[in-house]
Amino acid sequence: LTAVAASAGLKLDAVTSSTLVLAGLGQPAGGDRIVMRVFAGQAELMTETAQGSRTLRPISLAGAESPATNGAWLDRLAGELRRVIMLLPPPLPPGTKRSMLVWNDDALDSRARDHLAGKLDLAVTMESVPAGVHANGLGTGPRPGQFSAASAAALAAIRGQEMAVDFLHSRLGAPRRPLVSRKVAWGVAAAAVVL
Repeated sequence: LTAVAASAGLKLDAVTSSTLVLAGLGQPAGGDRIVMRVFAGQAELMTETAQGSRTLRPISLAGAESPATNGAWLDRLAGELRRVIMLLPPPLPPGTKRSMLVWNDDALDSRARDHLAGKLDLAVTMESVPAGVHANGLGTGPRPGQFSAASAAALAAIRGQEMAVDFLHSRLGAPRRPLVSRKVAWGVAAAAVVL
């Protein structure tokens, strides 16, 4: 990605997880959140608790493209989601129903949404394009949610939101050493003042 941006004459600001960016645009932070992004025959699930614990994991959608296995893959997906949701702390206040936001770039339709909502006892909301992005000029070729991740990242930058994670500027990398140490800089400054 860095090489592509450089060859196009662009300065790359960040490489981030688009699922986390979509999660930030879709629901307000501070409570329990479950956000799933479905794209190109696969999915990513983000969960966040009110205490600030956040997880991001891939989920297989094997069989989603085959009409013959339509019910089976939905049941497998519901099973995987149930295992993740069971590990979350109880929702606050007691008796409230959890909700899941699905950014749908690919395989889910309203029937799949209703199936998941019934199996998981969740309020499931589907989105395909972030609010504020006008997709009516895209024509009939692209899928309705195909550009949602890129649009969300652009909107986050326009709104001045910090990226949830930035793989380009990893804090795990060795820090850059300055050409001149701080002691030398102070010594030069003091000598200049004396002179």
